Amino acid sequence: ICLKCLQKDPAKRYATAVVLRHVQGLSYAEAAEVLDQPVGTTKSDVHRGLRLLRLALEPEVLEVRSH
Repeated sequence: ICLKCLQKDPAKRYATAVVLRHVQGLSYAEAAEVLDQPVGTTKSDVHRGLRLLRLALEPEVLEVRSH
């Protein structure tokens, strides 16, 4: 993981935190270690990443529900 790249692009940083936590199944502490940041920051990044994902998928979910 290019940590400097992630610092420049918050969306990638959030997505990486979500993938580490929810796709790869790492604990927050393990994800924080991989990302070289505090656990609290990792929790915030995961939360923000999930929120962005929800917002991005919301139109798709609404379209499926309307059919």
